[in-house]
Amino acid sequence: MIEIAQLETGAFQLEYSLVDIPTLARQAIAIAERHVPEPLRDRFTFDLQCRDGVGNQTQDVPPVRGDVRYLRKVLDHLLDNAVRYSPAGGRIDVIARPAPQGEPTIMPDQPHHAHAFLEICVCDFGLGIAQEHLERIFEHFYRVDTRLTSEVYGLGLGLTVCHYLVALHQGRIWAESCPDGGSAFHMWLPLEELPAMA
Repeated sequence: MIEIAQLETGAFQLEYSLVDIPTLARQAIAIAERHVPEPLRDRFTFDLQCRDGVGNQTQDVPPVRGDVRYLRKVLDHLLDNAVRYSPAGGRIDVIARPAPQGEPTIMPDQPHHAHAFLEICVCDFGLGIAQEHLERIFEHFYRVDTRLTSEVYGLGLGLTVCHYLVALHQGRIWAESCPDGGSAFHMWLPLEELPAMA
């Protein structure tokens, strides 16, 4: 709650640098792998995929301008959620790729000044999210309430923090259910230098 209050009042100050997202993702994946409960570790696989604009594998991912500490915090939380809400295990993918031209229509309230974005997507094959919950899961204390999700501990604040941190980077975050099961969390982070905030 203290952290959210600081975010809402603008008390957080970002320390910008050029952030190499593949390196950041590998670090977050390594921590997530270690945090999987011992009896379940052989059920999970984590995969980092770096793609170019047409979907081919690449090693050339442009850096984003952001605060490495808080971008790691967002990735850590999304990976932790992917594990928590995949009770049977499965593959968890982190995908880094150029965002399509134009603007995402979801989360239009988040301001931005950039014209080019990098998309980071965390996908799992777990419980998924029903359509009626997708637009509310970033709200304070909101949790998807089903018999299965009620067994997962949490206050419903982690995604709220993620929303605020991505917005501070003048980016966007949203979620969708995957056709084959599971869910995908998408972030768009601006590639060009951000203007000074008033």
